[in-house]
Amino acid sequence: MEKDAYLDFDHRDKFKNHVVTVLENTPNIQMFKCRDPETISYYFYITITDMAISIYGDMGCLTLVAGGIDWFRGSIRDGSYAMSKIPHNFETKEFDEKAAIKAVKEIYDDKEVTEDIKLACLDMLSDIEMGQINDKESFVDAWFRNDLHEFTDYEPEIMGYTAMVWHQMSAFIWLADQLDKMDFHKAVKEEAAVNG
Repeated sequence: MEKDAYLDFDHRDKFKNHVVTVLENTPNIQMFKCRDPETISYYFYITITDMAISIYGDMGCLTLVAGGIDWFRGSIRDGSYAMSKIPHNFETKEFDEKAAIKAVKEIYDDKEVTEDIKLACLDMLSDIEMGQINDKESFVDAWFRNDLHEFTDYEPEIMGYTAMVWHQMSAFIWLADQLDKMDFHKAVKEEAAVNG
């Protein structure tokens, strides 16, 4: 797939050597430092409070108008819902149907995608043609529901957000994946019970 180099970003690759350090863990605030111990490239901090979730560091700064560790762990992977928590001033343009069709077709034509993904692409193309996918929200929902985000870094152009915002959302998702591996939710509840 031919892409603008600035959009060529895969969080699975960029974060593969990152480690999570828990800097703060109270019932109302969790703060994490995420970085590769060998470099400062793509390091970031994520702070989760009851009112907001923020990322800052080498990944830039972004605050979602949502909060709490339960919301973060349960909702950050829901593409259209999580993106709806981004302040509107980060949006750069309206839904572009031609760019959306092009992106879906590029994934369909990729030799490495499975038959299930090819079928999902055909369904999305049909839904766009029939007007069932006709705005950013419905496109983002279908894009994430069908796991197309795992095959391309084209999202910012077709979803109307800057590339940096997409990178930041990828960092949020990466941290949520790491917290699942750490069974962090259980640790927070146990600590809250101990500290009463």
